[in-house]
Amino acid sequence: MAMVGKCLNRIYTAQMNHELGKITDLPNPAFDDEYNYLLRLLQNVRLTELSALSYYFLKQNQETGKSSEEFVAALIQSKENFEKPDEKKEWIDYYHKQFQNRKYNF
Repeated sequence: MAMVGKCLNRIYTAQMNHELGKITDLPNPAFDDEYNYLLRLLQNVRLTELSALSYYFLKQNQETGKSSEEFVAALIQSKENFEKPDEKKEWIDYYHKQFQNRKYNF
């Protein structure tokens, strides 16, 4: 769950910075139709939709994933992307209490 959330957040950031082509392929006739469909979807999805996808995916799994530092970090980033500052602060506080040897600085 954490990896999916991190990937969605990374796609959001790359799309926001107009750098999606640096982390994903572009559609190509040499690729399978299904893969090209996914690539076209990623190229055309709106930033608000990407942030919502990450946010709601992680939010629905937050009870299951809250013991994982990677998951909580992805959840916090999704709340930043989806503009939920109060929820973000709540989870940053949780992160600081739950994880003593932190990998991330919030």
